[in-house]
Amino acid sequence: MPSALLFNPLVQYRFDCIQKVVEEDVVFDRFNDVCSIEEQSDLNATFIVKGNIYTGEQHHEAMFIQNGIVEAIGNYWSVLQLAKDTGFAKELNTIELAETECVVPGFVLPRVDWLAGLATHSWIHLGPFGLQANWQHPMPNYNLNYIGKAISYYEKSLPANQWLIGYGLDAELLPYTPFDNTDTEEHLINFLDSLAVQRPICIFEKHGNVAYVNSLAATALYLTLDDAERARYPNIRLFLRFLEQNRGLRSRQFSWLAKVIPADQLNLSFQSVHELSQNYAFEAIKQGITTIGVRADESLLSLVNHSAKPLKVCKTLLQEDTSTVPTCLMGTSIAYPDEIGFDGYNLSRGGDKLNTATLFPYRTIIEQSPMMAFSCEFPERPLGALRLLNHAVNREMLTAPGYVGIAQRKLHPEEALPLSSALACITTNAARCLESANQFGALQAGGAADFVVLSENPFIHSVKLDEVHVNQTWVDGKCVYESVIS
Repeated sequence: MPSALLFNPLVQYRFDCIQKVVEEDVVFDRFNDVCSIEEQSDLNATFIVKGNIYTGEQHHEAMFIQNGIVEAIGNYWSVLQLAKDTGFAKELNTIELAETECVVPGFVLPRVDWLAGLATHSWIHLGPFGLQANWQHPMPNYNLNYIGKAISYYEKSLPANQWLIGYGLDAELLPYTPFDNTDTEEHLINFLDSLAVQRPICIFEKHGNVAYVNSLAATALYLTLDDAERARYPNIRLFLRFLEQNRGLRSRQFSWLAKVIPADQLNLSFQSVHELSQNYAFEAIKQGITTIGVRADESLLSLVNHSAKPLKVCKTLLQEDTSTVPTCLMGTSIAYPDEIGFDGYNLSRGGDKLNTATLFPYRTIIEQSPMMAFSCEFPERPLGALRLLNHAVNREMLTAPGYVGIAQRKLHPEEALPLSSALACITTNAARCLESANQFGALQAGGAADFVVLSENPFIHSVKLDEVHVNQTWVDGKCVYESVIS
């Protein structure tokens, strides 16, 4: 969730509550099996062989892990001899990979809006990746009909006095109507009013700087305006007309919402913060993510660390708002693109020429600055590192009506990255964006044993990246996730 929404008065109260939980040192009683892994003091020695082990620079045959650290990595016989020399020959836990499997460093997302996920968990997600934002591909039926059904279903679960609040709505991906003078935002406002929902509705757009409200919400807002604001709109009709012309509320006008949304609704379910953070962590680990960077002060970072184990949480060094157009930031030489597909769709449907400068020119950027990292816009988009890797290597639009052939769906293939460079953007390069950069992002002797076992070796030319999935995720030398289909 972009910072414009993160730190507006509507959700600030929630963060104050999280801060209070940390300051009072609340003890959480519920720990799942995954969270107890780090408490094990006697970590077994592990010898991993066969398959393909990629360190981030080279390919190897074997790896020896002891107490959560990579002790050796290289050819089979030399690593095996070192394992025997340590006295672990009898107790050695040998894991033989399938010949098709491939080990790569654990994925790192350098900036994740984890706190936004906690802040909005009781709202309805209306983005193109489903209600839980965990689909790895956009929904094929993302339209007003889907949004109407989702709102209707969600509305039935709300108490009578609460507002219906949603976020992540992507107006640009809704059906486009170029043959009349009504734009998508006008359609949205009229659509919200047409729903048979007898309560105020407020839906935040994906970038968080626009909030669409229905007439019931607008009327409630008008009644809470102070005298200075009321003077600008002497009657409710003028206020409704203003919102229509303004296409909803804009960033600074969100403070109006803090005055009118019921206080108890802003203070929902903080007892579940720990459990929710665990759920996010498990979803990340399923995707092969072992480390994330979070924007937070030390106390909030401590809370996330405490509740997201065994996922590693660090403070991100990326503080700038680079959520719009990917650029090479001169101060840190870090480019921060998210993904392709949506911008290509928007440009193609509008008839504009596809412009490389606005379509994540990966190769151009990495030639100017080798320090490029990828991340995702969680919680509006899924925690999928492989999805980002696939976009960078294949440059194929996932949502492109009218573009049938694969060649037509590829946006500027000359901007595609080699697999090794793209993988660095979610491992070694991404780790450099964190305060604890030397510990993560690569497999090397003396480093943390954080790695992912992929179902297929992506370095083989015949393997399709979109068919590769995570078989296992290892953190500190322990398998914390194993796919049921591995």
